[in-house]
Amino acid sequence: MSDVMPERSSTQQACAGLIEQALDAKRLLRPEFVIAQGFGARIFADYIGPEEFGRAVELARADGPTDIILHHAEFGAEEQRSVFQDADTAWAAIFDLSHEDQIVQFEDRDLYLWLPSGEHLFVAFGDRRLLAGLGNPEEAAAAFDDYVQNAGLTEQGRSFLRACALKYSI
Repeated sequence: MSDVMPERSSTQQACAGLIEQALDAKRLLRPEFVIAQGFGARIFADYIGPEEFGRAVELARADGPTDIILHHAEFGAEEQRSVFQDADTAWAAIFDLSHEDQIVQFEDRDLYLWLPSGEHLFVAFGDRRLLAGLGNPEEAAAAFDDYVQNAGLTEQGRSFLRACALKYSI
């Protein structure tokens, strides 16, 4: 269980929701879900860090404040939902719950982060105009390729990540 308490504890509750809709039985992001929403997607190498999270928060809050909603669940468990106003508290919860699959939603913004448990990647998905604010897609793709080649992964791990790069370049 998380050591980080959400700012509004009444918002942490079991709920059928975004994880069930967006992820498949293996807990991988379903590209057809992203496409059905009219969204784009960008893949990034390794686990999300505080800089990348901070960039997404700044982008989501460019037009004003927005709550950060963390949808999270361990494999086989019900989805939980925690709502944060403070980005540092949200980051602490993301870090504390890194053993769980997570989708970060910025309320009233079409920007999401899929943070899969145990995988060497994360995916931003949402409005393509917002995704453009996360940097040059060619540079991100090159950085991802470099990571896959040099991270010391097995051939199976590299193959999985290459397949994900194709799948989540929407």
